[in-house]
Amino acid sequence: MSLAVTYADLRAAIGHYLGYGRDPAGWTSSQSATVEEVLKRGLRRFYWPPPIGAKEYVHDWSFLTPLATLTLSAGDYDYDLPDDFASLSGPLILDTPDGTGNAIIEHVPERVLLARQKACPMTGPPVYAATRTKAIDYSTFDRYELLVWPTPDKMYVLQYRYTIVPVMIGSNRPNPPGGLVHGQTILEACLAEAEAMVGDKLGIHAQAFLSLLVASVTRDAQMKTADVIPSIPRGNSYRVWNVEVHP
Repeated sequence: MSLAVTYADLRAAIGHYLGYGRDPAGWTSSQSATVEEVLKRGLRRFYWPPPIGAKEYVHDWSFLTPLATLTLSAGDYDYDLPDDFASLSGPLILDTPDGTGNAIIEHVPERVLLARQKACPMTGPPVYAATRTKAIDYSTFDRYELLVWPTPDKMYVLQYRYTIVPVMIGSNRPNPPGGLVHGQTILEACLAEAEAMVGDKLGIHAQAFLSLLVASVTRDAQMKTADVIPSIPRGNSYRVWNVEVHP
């Protein structure tokens, strides 16, 4: 039996705290809707936690920063990023399809890249990259695209790590990201929201969440790989801040 906290576990705990009972079969439609709202708020509390510590450190969870690849094609300088993209969380590594070279692309503000593109519209291996928000149509989450300069002169493979926007869990996706290692922290986040809904904003569960959050952040910090540059085969050249390096 897994120790992970699941969608059913969280709903049962919230229902029990609110006095509805642990079995959803006995809830009214209004009670079920209330449990779902508390669950949504609890997950938001955990995934985007409040600052902690004297320096008000804001933590990005390692399990929300997957590694992804993007194929760049000749003549195209703008590319759609994944639907769940929130922000970059590590270096951009450029590689040729045959693996003969690697480079770290400098991430710059959009205005810097567009100015360089306007002043010097050239092709070649990309050196700069920028992210920007796509047009908002209110039918989905914010969408982003990646711009590169110079415009690729041939096919390249871009490897990057990014922070995702997690979606709401449910019966068809019962496992919340982080639920195996940080299940108790997620549970207390949800129960803290249940407390807040009944008017107790500084109750025992809110305090328990903050205490567990510190432990979860400490544990997760040991797992973080967002700032680790993927290994580059010895003998290949790569560029760091546009300086050629030969291992």
